[in-house]
Amino acid sequence: EYLGRYYDGKISALRDSRGRIRGTILVLRDTTDRKTAELALDEARRELENRVVERTAELAAEKEHLARLNTLAVEIARCGTSTDVLNAGVRLACEAVGCNEGTLWLRSRKGKMQLLRNHSLGRVTWQALEELLQTSHEVEIAMAEGTAVCVGVERQAQAESGGEGGVALVKLSKHPGFSRVLVVPLISRGLNLGALCLLSS
Repeated sequence: EYLGRYYDGKISALRDSRGRIRGTILVLRDTTDRKTAELALDEARRELENRVVERTAELAAEKEHLARLNTLAVEIARCGTSTDVLNAGVRLACEAVGCNEGTLWLRSRKGKMQLLRNHSLGRVTWQALEELLQTSHEVEIAMAEGTAVCVGVERQAQAESGGEGGVALVKLSKHPGFSRVLVVPLISRGLNLGALCLLSS
């Protein structure tokens, strides 16, 4: 390479009648166009390899996602009643995000929000969750905006709210039996039907 150009060189010896070297001939051939094409081809090949690797990873993730959806569909299909479907849905959501317990908070026909009883939730935990859902300003905003919120919980005589690290903090009058709750609003056709509540200790 010389000043951005590429050359192929060939050196030949000039010999006399007795075979003695009397000089040399240097022949240079400009190969810039060919070299530029080769470099472009190498770059394109590397880019294609990178795209193949990325797409393979995407396909693997999609395959895993579809396998999970299939598992969910099979589990839901085994349910005999709407209560079974709700319980299976909550259980599978807990498993998906690594939470200990979960339940649904649904809007009644009169517009009041109420917790569905869940066999895995004890009475104290159920009451603490109900208090949190009815008093947390962060939950109220999340439900109005249709966005999920994670709320950390502490026990204190009077309810307060604050927060740090992106997690709202709510203090309850009773020991809740959980340290965090993820509240995910359930929206269908623009209507707020309630929320999925996933609890973690």
